[in-house]
Amino acid sequence: MQFNFDQVPSRRHTNSIKWDFHNEDDQLSPRPEAEALLGDNAILPLGLSDMDFPAPPAVLNALRKAVDHGIFGYTRPDESYYNAIRGWLADRHGWEVKPDWILTTTGTMQSVILAI
Repeated sequence: MQFNFDQVPSRRHTNSIKWDFHNEDDQLSPRPEAEALLGDNAILPLGLSDMDFPAPPAVLNALRKAVDHGIFGYTRPDESYYNAIRGWLADRHGWEVKPDWILTTTGTMQSVILAI
């Protein structure tokens, strides 16, 4: 699957903290239209999960399937989840990872905290 990471869609006017707000007197304030996105009062965007490119088709299709199902509750990862992670690590790094070595967390920072 190929993606064009050079084409960045505009995130302005989407209520994006990263692109529609800035730091003003240590407060998050709406960014004036004329202000440069990375000006003096800009919030330097260093987030991990706030992507600046479109989601891949597989993710969009999975979301549509979930929306069409109409039930939004807490779920537990199934075997395909662990197999996908294990397959990716094997393909990219040659690692053989056991399923019980994989810990699902609520986010990247939670994972870092648990690792420390």
